[in-house]
Amino acid sequence: MILRTQPPVYSPLSLGSVVAGWKALVLPDREATAMVRNLIAAKFGARDVLLTDSGTAALTLAIRALCRSRPKPLVALPAYGCYDIATAAEGADVEVVLYDLDPRTLGPDAGSLIAALEQRPAAVVLAHLYGIPIDIDPVVELCGRYGVSVIEDAAQGHGAQYGGVPLGAFGAVAVLSFGRGKGVTGGSGGALLTTQRSGRELVQHATPQVAVRHRGVRHLVGATAQWVLGSPSVYGIPASLPFLRLGETIYRDPAPPASITPTAAAVLSRTWAAAERESVCRKQNARQLLQSVEQSQWMDSIAPPPRAEPGYLRLPIIAEQRAVVALASAQARRLGVMPGYPTALADLTGFRSRCRNQSADFAGARTLAARLFTVPTHSRLTDRDVARLQVLLSNFATDDGA
Repeated sequence: MILRTQPPVYSPLSLGSVVAGWKALVLPDREATAMVRNLIAAKFGARDVLLTDSGTAALTLAIRALCRSRPKPLVALPAYGCYDIATAAEGADVEVVLYDLDPRTLGPDAGSLIAALEQRPAAVVLAHLYGIPIDIDPVVELCGRYGVSVIEDAAQGHGAQYGGVPLGAFGAVAVLSFGRGKGVTGGSGGALLTTQRSGRELVQHATPQVAVRHRGVRHLVGATAQWVLGSPSVYGIPASLPFLRLGETIYRDPAPPASITPTAAAVLSRTWAAAERESVCRKQNARQLLQSVEQSQWMDSIAPPPRAEPGYLRLPIIAEQRAVVALASAQARRLGVMPGYPTALADLTGFRSRCRNQSADFAGARTLAARLFTVPTHSRLTDRDVARLQVLLSNFATDDGA
């Protein structure tokens, strides 16, 4: 018997959006691509938007554009985050200096970032993890004092704001992702955008490097499977198949950047509005779950900056060792609780050799790799699911587990 299993993250898809994708496989919907570009420009106030086949491709292009005039290009990256950040640096063929993160905020550790900036990188990548905004104004100001451009990685920032402005509207350029777990999805896709006049040159420099991709069958099949199997009543089937590696963090080799496929654009244009509604539900569920976390002596929530409104793509928590065992259990997994990225980027085999400061002590990043878990917040949680998650989290409210 397959037990009811919650997916850890959910991006809305409908039958109509999937059907539109399959239609676009035969008759490409050029209006859909233009619509997506206009939706992004309107939401972020973007001066220029380049649609790509993935967020990783967009980040690769951003790094290349900002490093293009350097004989020995160097970019600063967070020491903890999605492995696709490392893939993008590999694809751009740059040397890397890492900076540590503060586990209390998921933002840059100030001293570590300054040490990285003193290496004079061409750019620094700032990544908003799990929908929790970085306190971006002081960080951008600090980078400006060193003359270092900012690439804002808002791939996980859907629904989040800073100072009333959506994540993705800061930095010289910004990166979005429309993969299956990013809040708003086309099954695949990404975007490189800029809200600044100076950033238009960077986007225009990247545009000729994007190969035109006419199909998109593999990702469309994935989106269709997500629609069919994404319900908690059936998600346990694919989740029980080890070869699918669902929920695992996988390092992917870089691929040449390409344009968004017509199929992904068709799906995305029809899921955009639903994704906006979904973000409201995520925030409501997160608020309920945070009450249990904040009562616990064995777990800590992440503190967003004062001017921020998190999007809570997932609810990240930092667990003490006593809670780690329960959060890693099969019961927790069925409720959609998952560990974060299990390895700091400084410890990724094969990537370490690219890191100029690989021997530094990234205590924050390694703490996050060992102790960060994420709790689902999406609309497929029923009231009963939320209650069960609250019980799981509340079991650690006191020393005696009461």
